[in-house]
Amino acid sequence: FDNGISLSGDLSHVDADFADYNQNIRLPAYWLLNVGVSYTKGPWLFRVVVKNANNARYFRAGGQDIFGADIALPQRPRNYMVTIEYKF
Repeated sequence: FDNGISLSGDLSHVDADFADYNQNIRLPAYWLLNVGVSYTKGPWLFRVVVKNANNARYFRAGGQDIFGADIALPQRPRNYMVTIEYKF
């Protein structure tokens, strides 16, 4: 916007899929929402981003451990990132 405010967001859907080649571990489908807002005033930037805003419980394939077992890694719940930046 012309007043220095900026909004951002993204929404993604991942279908259920197998985490391993042998199809032993099936990871569930999920929706993931990220949103953010920022304000710029002169050399200052203030930004807040909320990742996983919908607090989805989801997993990603993590390969294998040292014993050859397949791994599914839980991903982070809702989390926040705050930025204050001065450009000089």
